[in-house]
Amino acid sequence: QMMQTTAATEVGKLSWVPERHHAFSSAPMIKIGAPITLHVNAKYANLGGATANSCEFFFDWLHKQFAGVWVGGVLHAVELLLTDDRSDSRAIEWATNVLVTWDGVRFFLEPFSSGLAGVMSLLVHAVGGVMVAPG
Repeated sequence: QMMQTTAATEVGKLSWVPERHHAFSSAPMIKIGAPITLHVNAKYANLGGATANSCEFFFDWLHKQFAGVWVGGVLHAVELLLTDDRSDSRAIEWATNVLVTWDGVRFFLEPFSSGLAGVMSLLVHAVGGVMVAPG
């Protein structure tokens, strides 16, 4: 399934939601958020596009191969929410707050830049969230 632009296009959001088939029609949903660069003129635009494609590929594979993730013996579907950080520390704060407040996200993938990740990590920590940061 391809990335879908949400109704909140004006805030620079993309989401990947698994097709709801019988395997998890009533399964709980885990939301994973990732502020990444979606704006085509931003500093890390090429990396943001590559990251969005990689995430889409991975989550599509995850659901086709395993029908989601198992947590505590319960199958969960996974929804991926990407919000534009415009490669900017002020925008990463806004993007993270959108994911937390509007979307209820508590699991996050780190943005590309370590400077942006530093700003984001404080916000994620403040709400008791978890952020995966490679390196």
